[in-house]
Amino acid sequence: MAKAGALSVTRKLERELKHRLWLQKNLPSSSQLRKCQRRILILRTELAKITHMAVNI
Repeated sequence: MAKAGALSVTRKLERELKHRLWLQKNLPSSSQLRKCQRRILILRTELAKITHMAVNI
């Protein structure tokens, strides 16, 4: 399976950040909010790996 590029990961991250704001406002302390925060952490880590690999080429 092909790896996602930096642009697609950035777009997913931006969408998750907007979604987290909505969840914090409307569903605080919910499992959905915790899952969203975990996805943000994963996406930020993935983006850091992609940009680190691009710098070290």
